[in-house]
Amino acid sequence: MAGNFWGVIRNEDGDQSGWGRRVAYSKEDKPSVWNFTEKESDPNIIESPRMFRVGDEFYLVGRTDPTSHFENLNWIEDFLPKWLHHTVDLVRYSFRTHSNALWKVNKVTGALEKVLDIPGCGDTSFASIIRVSKYKVLIANYSSPLNKCRNWWWI
Repeated sequence: MAGNFWGVIRNEDGDQSGWGRRVAYSKEDKPSVWNFTEKESDPNIIESPRMFRVGDEFYLVGRTDPTSHFENLNWIEDFLPKWLHHTVDLVRYSFRTHSNALWKVNKVTGALEKVLDIPGCGDTSFASIIRVSKYKVLIANYSSPLNKCRNWWWI
């Protein structure tokens, strides 16, 4: 999987692969043919993802829920229309804490490997990435006050 193009997809509307995130790649000789690294979506969604390269490695910064994952309440499908069911899932997710994290793309397996959590809370993760040199980047982000982050809802 040493393809030249990599991407991470927010799959919060869900499809046949489930809900969450998906990692995809395409090879240099077939840039219009995208392949998913897994058959199913990873429920650990990454919102507002920003990918960047450092040397030959690919990284991703984005908002995440550090305590859990996107939870699809399948049992309420029997009671609610699909659009309302999805709205309930998103509202529940929005009332949990969120922060930012940094991941590295494993180009052999296609997995995202968490490097570190970035301090912050609230409506975070609109990071800016500035290349300083071939092997150095500066990541700028904003947060609600750090001393209030415990149990601070995303919304």
